[in-house]
This record gives sequence, C-alpha cells and structure tokens, in this order.
Amino acid sequence: MDLHDSWTARFGLVLLVLLGSGCSRSGLDRLAVRGTVRVDNQPLEGGSITFLPTDGRGPTAGAMIASGDYRIDRDQGVVAGEYRVKITYFRKTGKQVYNGLEQRMVDEMAETLPPPYNTKTRLRRTITGDNSRQLDFDLSADGSTD
Repeated sequence: MDLHDSWTARFGLVLLVLLGSGCSRSGLDRLAVRGTVRVDNQPLEGGSITFLPTDGRGPTAGAMIASGDYRIDRDQGVVAGEYRVKITYFRKTGKQVYNGLEQRMVDEMAETLPPPYNTKTRLRRTITGDNSRQLDFDLSADGSTD
C-alpha cells in the first residue's frame, strides 16, 4: 500500500467514525423528536411546536402539527438538554382585517391555545441522548394541564 492509499484508508475510517457517531453537518449531535399533542383528549388539528433551549444556547427546533402528530427529523433536531416548549394553533376568527403589507383584506387569525402553552409557556422537557425522544403533550383547553 503506497502513501496515498494509506491516507485514503485513514480518511475513510475517520469519516466512517464521524458519520456513525451521530454528528450532523452542523457539527452538533442532533436528535430526532416525535410525539403527539392532544387537547382535552383530542388530537390537535394543526399548529406548530417549538423546542427552545432554557439556557439560550444551542439550536431551537420545531415542526408543524398535523392530526395531533409532529416529527422533527435528526438533521433539524434538538441536542440533549433542557427545553421550554411552545405549542401554537391559529384559526380564522371569521373576521376580515386589512393587511398593509399585502394592501388587501385577509382573514383574521387568532391563537386558540391558552398562554401557558405558548406566549407564557410552562411546558418543559428534558431531552437526553439515550431516551426514546417520544415526547407527548396532553393539554387542556383552559391551560391547567401539561
């Protein structure tokens, strides 16, 4: 084996180790997360879920909720740590409002979940590298459970 072949073999081995170790392209060890969101025992029709690191460091991650289910793939996922979780679901109010940016009338949208789940979230989750990362949320329409 000549010097070039030896270097290529070593590089290939290092690359294989890095790819197998869970390092993403960003250099962070991101983790996939999935789960369900229910409100008063019913799947949340739509909306979004966002994981925000409590220490302010590291990436945020989020996904759309459809029929109560959400999924964040590993390449966009969280890193191990403590998170505040925000869940939002906007619906049309039945009113029209003027949108100055688009210069036209549009459907007014309003948050349907109470503040303890979004703007004043009480939701917290700890994510570790060895747990299943199936994170379910059982909420109540009045904001009293999480």
